[in-house]
Amino acid sequence: MSDKTETKTASSNPFAKAVDTQLGQLNAFYDEVAKLQATGLEQTKTALDETARLTKETLGYWANLGAESRRMTLDAYKKTFGFFGTAVG
Repeated sequence: MSDKTETKTASSNPFAKAVDTQLGQLNAFYDEVAKLQATGLEQTKTALDETARLTKETLGYWANLGAESRRMTLDAYKKTFGFFGTAVG
């Protein structure tokens, strides 16, 4: 007979119902947090990949600028030395 009263008490206990409801909501909340975290991590990975790509392109651009600068400097020296009658290049 005590089993019946315990079951009846547990199912009609408003505190137990509130705790069960709260735990269900907490589980749902943390499931949403996990989804948002996964989405955020994917976006961060994408941003890092794009940053790496842009950095590599920038390095290539600076290398081209350096090469062009050296070429223009040598051309200017050749023209300058040409004024003094020295044939260079």
